[in-house]
Amino acid sequence: MVIPLIRENLSVECQLEAVGALLIDDESDDQSWVIDWVSSELDLAEQTQPA
Repeated sequence: MVIPLIRENLSVECQLEAVGALLIDDESDDQSWVIDWVSSELDLAEQTQPA
């Protein structure tokens, strides 16, 4: 529901900025912990799918 609204109302630059803010924790010593966590929750088929 939210993703179509984001695509329709935000520029590509703003979309990338929003995704970056969600996936990178600038205040953490391990800034990529969110990406690592999401990656660990994917099964092998999901990990090997092209973006």
